[in-house]
Amino acid sequence: MTLIRITAATTMPVTLADLKANARETEADRDDHLTMLIAAATAYAEAYTGRAWMLQTWELVLDEFPDGEIQIDLAPIAGVTSVKYIDPDGAE
Repeated sequence: MTLIRITAATTMPVTLADLKANARETEADRDDHLTMLIAAATAYAEAYTGRAWMLQTWELVLDEFPDGEIQIDLAPIAGVTSVKYIDPDGAE
């Protein structure tokens, strides 16, 4: 089973403005660094909790068709766009 991120989140769960207001930061000289910290903290939190915190698009690739349910080890799932099966002859 392989999870592949197709589209990353376009927003972060905390905005730069919110972080700066909370930290009482008024200068703009550290904005790039603070933005990187928001992204790093979000990535860590997602990896630690196994949850996607913002809307993303993922592809799940399985080596074989499962006997029971298809388990997707990422939550929450907002929707499933498609399910495709490719048989041993390569036909979809």
